[in-house]
Amino acid sequence: MKLSKLSLLLIIIILFVINLNSQTYRLTILHNNDAKSKHIRPTTIGQEDFGGVSKLKTMYDSLKAGCLRDGYNVITLSPGNNILAGPEFYISQQLPGNQYYYDSRALDFINYDAIGFGNHEFDFGPDVTARFINGFQTNQTSFVSSNLNFSPEDTLNQLLLSGRIKKYLILNVGGEKIGIIGVISPELKTLASPRNVTVDTNVVAIINSLVDTLTNQGVNKIILLSNYQGIRQDSLIIKLTRGVDIVVSGHDYEILANQNSLLVPGDEGLIYGNYPLILTNSLNHPVYLVKTGPENKYIGKLSLDFNISGVITNVAPESGPVRIAGGSYPDAVEPNQFIETTIINPLQTSLNALASNVIGTSEVELDGQYTNIRTKETNLGNLTADAMLWKANQLATLYGAPIPDIALQNGGGIRNNNILPAGNISELTTFSILPFPNFVSIAENIPPQQFKEIMENSVSRIENIEGRFSHISGMKIIFNPYAQAQVLDNSGNVLIPGKRIRMIRLNSGPFGGTYIVFEGVVSPSAPSVSIATNDFMARGGDQYPFRQAAVTSLGVTLQQMLLSYIQQGLTGVVSAAEYPVGGEARIIEDPSSEVGDNDPVISSFELLQNYPNPFNPSTMISYQIPVKSFVTLKVFDILGNEVATLVNEEQQPGSYYSQFIIHNYQAEYIFMC
Repeated sequence: MKLSKLSLLLIIIILFVINLNSQTYRLTILHNNDAKSKHIRPTTIGQEDFGGVSKLKTMYDSLKAGCLRDGYNVITLSPGNNILAGPEFYISQQLPGNQYYYDSRALDFINYDAIGFGNHEFDFGPDVTARFINGFQTNQTSFVSSNLNFSPEDTLNQLLLSGRIKKYLILNVGGEKIGIIGVISPELKTLASPRNVTVDTNVVAIINSLVDTLTNQGVNKIILLSNYQGIRQDSLIIKLTRGVDIVVSGHDYEILANQNSLLVPGDEGLIYGNYPLILTNSLNHPVYLVKTGPENKYIGKLSLDFNISGVITNVAPESGPVRIAGGSYPDAVEPNQFIETTIINPLQTSLNALASNVIGTSEVELDGQYTNIRTKETNLGNLTADAMLWKANQLATLYGAPIPDIALQNGGGIRNNNILPAGNISELTTFSILPFPNFVSIAENIPPQQFKEIMENSVSRIENIEGRFSHISGMKIIFNPYAQAQVLDNSGNVLIPGKRIRMIRLNSGPFGGTYIVFEGVVSPSAPSVSIATNDFMARGGDQYPFRQAAVTSLGVTLQQMLLSYIQQGLTGVVSAAEYPVGGEARIIEDPSSEVGDNDPVISSFELLQNYPNPFNPSTMISYQIPVKSFVTLKVFDILGNEVATLVNEEQQPGSYYSQFIIHNYQAEYIFMC
């Protein structure tokens, strides 16, 4: 059969289009999150052969070489939280002259293409943040933040103007453009010390706007570096955005892993889901979210095929977390000798000096495990709270402050994440327990209703294992974990009153035996109280509603406080009688505690009134479930069209809330579950 010239032309065009569509771009994303200054190895018992930045470097080099051999282009990313207060970072800060932190030097040697910001980058204030960034001198890694305003802080603003910090980044890799966006939680001020750095909370609009900017510059592969409080919050954001292909998630201890993934022993309970976790955006397109465990114990490897339109067509089966092993394990790697010589060895020498200074002994194991210290009373929590009250009582008069009645120490400030064995306690141990550079402070004359709000905050997110849970001294509390949780705005104002605190009774001092709260109600004759706490909490950290209370800082860090309490207050002995395993019933969780007519224990499903209503730009939706259930929470417009799915998962009994951020919607909303 003879073909016409037109037919031949059409065939050629079709073949050309087929050929274009068959072109594949191969990309591997290597990543790790939340290094948290763990250069040597994790401190958790049973994990000594895993982690460490020198082995991390070896594995990064090995994985990158293997991916290049297999025909993949490679980029290396971190969403942030790479530094953390503790003995290792404390030693870094003591380096003389213009030497940069060990953290900067080690991470610089890994050669990241881009790094995001987490809240821990701001724990010591913006000047330390700037020094950390300036320490990247070999490879000029780009730091990316799309929703931080650095202009009020000159040291950071200069880094923005010079291009070291970028609002977004375009990487040219293997002839293709890769767009990088970075976001951080709007709760930064309650989590760290950013001073005048501010956060733009309109994250959905920022992401969508930058997607348009990148697309207009010919970018069709876009990655989001997110330090937005973990996978659950990332999932909510993605449902409202468009154009992001991949999320590299940070913050917290969650791990994404597959059935065949090798994990560090003890990490199995931290698995959140499969690697990658496949989400759906506002256009119903798939988005691939990846995350590793923290503390330099894993590298994530995501190997992808893209078609010419930038659509992901395949995820390589070997994608997943790669653990960093040493010792005799079959997947062990040798440490990088340059990092060992220039960073690990001098760091270890300094740590040994701290470890050799014995300050006391303990007759009992002290429980500082992450999952316990943030959810219930432990003997280590009691020890730190007692140290707080003891030291504040010593110094109050000297600083012209009232003698405190009670003390609060947030669980998130206790960082050792292990059970300390009975035996000697060294100066190094006190750094591992209380590493942050916070100061003992006294919040003066807190009215009883506000005090109840402060304690409601302590137990408001206990089901999420958050650091706001407080250990106490000088009082006893009873709370119902299934009652309505208090919800606050970022200024510490109450949006939804909490009903979890059932009883607060003072133990000692002029008000010893006095009930501040009884059967969920503030006692009419309850006095105001002065509270010993740390300055982070007193200025609103972990969302504690001290608001504008008068606060006096006593000039002693938490680590110094604990050291002197053990040496002087306890004369060098932490006794099993004073600090028994499990605590001494200072904090009682009682789901059956008596409640009033208007304050029921959760016995049926209830979707509460959203607040504020009407709302713009966001609203908080609160609900309760009586038993373990699969919960779906959806948003519909006034015509019955589904706008977003905020929750779609199995949840434990309790009170929950979810924030809905409005974006490009003009109608009223009906919330249904």
